[in-house]
Parts: sequence; structure tokens; C-alpha cells
Amino acid sequence: MPTAANRRGLVLALALLPFIIFGLQALWRATQTEVLFPAMPGARDIGRIEIARGTEQVVLHRKLDTGAWVLLSAEDAPGDKARIEATLEALRALRGEPVAAGMPAPRREGLELRLSDRKGREVGHAIFWTGEASRLPDRRRLGLQQIPALPLWPSAWSTLQPPKIAPEDIVSATRISPGKAEPLSASQVRALSNLLAGLSATGFVPARQVNWAAADYVQAVTRSGALIEVQAAPAGKGEYHLRLTSDRLPEVRAVRAFAFQSQTGLP
Repeated sequence: MPTAANRRGLVLALALLPFIIFGLQALWRATQTEVLFPAMPGARDIGRIEIARGTEQVVLHRKLDTGAWVLLSAEDAPGDKARIEATLEALRALRGEPVAAGMPAPRREGLELRLSDRKGREVGHAIFWTGEASRLPDRRRLGLQQIPALPLWPSAWSTLQPPKIAPEDIVSATRISPGKAEPLSASQVRALSNLLAGLSATGFVPARQVNWAAADYVQAVTRSGALIEVQAAPAGKGEYHLRLTSDRLPEVRAVRAFAFQSQTGLP
């Protein structure tokens, strides 16, 4: 008949069994997989990230003096440090099973990722497809269960925000066109105020990438008497790029190098 000590031992063994199985599975997986970026240091030691597909590209750079991240490809927009470094740690942990020799390579264009440390030395380079990556320069192909999201639009990596403009701050506005200045009606001023108050940084782009040659142009006057210049240019699919400038408002002046997306144009 089992003693009380034996019964306690059996209960403990049964309780530990799932952890033992999990550990054995993890050990087996480690022997069957390879690290995608074996030379990659910790997130704090990465100084540059380049993500590209075709002509689309996002370049993130860490400032050596402050450690802050900026988007070099988007007029040094502020980078989201928490998001960037969490992605780096996920990339560092990536493991995959080697793809069998003779398996055809994907024909579609992949997403290229290049990582450099703070001294500019390359510590990781790969091309990603769904469920697979090719490590460069040796072109070792690994099958991956999950790949961290690596979006190509700047707003996914940035903390940039449009200026806060309350609807009641705009008291009047004038549309400026060649040889003509036309005051907006009260209802148009309200529409413009609501448009500026509702701007989001999602989908922002560097203003230099937008063709402003035929942009709609409005000058808005705030309650304090400050002037805000607003330009709107078509962004395709019925949307618009909006750029704001002001000599007197620091919050507006700080984002003059960026264009924010809007579903509507100027009233």
C-alpha cells in the first residue's frame, strides 16, 4: 500500500509532467531550428533599421547622443521607441526550420530587412515572404511560424501627431487662388475647423513627396489672430494630403514638413 510520502511524490510528478513535456518539446524544436539573425545583438545595440519592398522604404535611425529613434525616410519624424525595440527583440528571437534543398524559391517580391548596430556594422540582413525568410548573404532559407509585422508606412513606427486645433479656434478663413481672395462662408469656416480638429497622423507622409502645384489653398485666422496656411492636394482614391504652416504657432510650425491624410478636401 503506497505511503503518504509516495502519494505526494506521485501527485508532484503528475503536476510537473506538463512542464517536463513542454521543456522537451522546446529542446527538440531548438535542435531542429536555426536562429535567423545569429549575429544580432540586443535591441539597445541596434542603430539603424531599413525595411524595403520595391520603391517603398522605411529607414529608422537611432540618435547616438540621445538614443531616440527617428524616421530618416520621413523627415526625421519621431520614432516610437517602445514599438521599435519590441519588434527588434521579436526579430532577434526568430528561429526557423531549414527549407528542404530543391524547394523552389518564392517568385513574388519579398520584404527586405537590413539591421545595423550603433557603429554602422551590418548585423542582420534577410528577405521575408509569408512563412519564410532568406538570410543574406548566404541565402539560407528558413521556414518561420510567425514573422513580426514590418509595415512600410511611417505612421506605424512614429509618435508624430498633428497640431491640436480646437474647432472654436478658427474664426475666419479665405481661399487664395491666382489673382483672387475669396472669404469662406460661416458654414465653410465651421467645416474647415472640424476638418483641422479631426486630423490624424495615420498615413502621414513627408510633404516633399506630394505635388502641391495645383493644391487648394486656404488661409485660416485663429481667435488669437495667428494665421494658419492650409494646402490640400489629391492623394488618390478620393482622399487628400493636407499640409499646415504657421509663422506664429509653434505646434503647427513643428509639423510643416509633413502631410496628413484626409478623406475630404478643403470646404
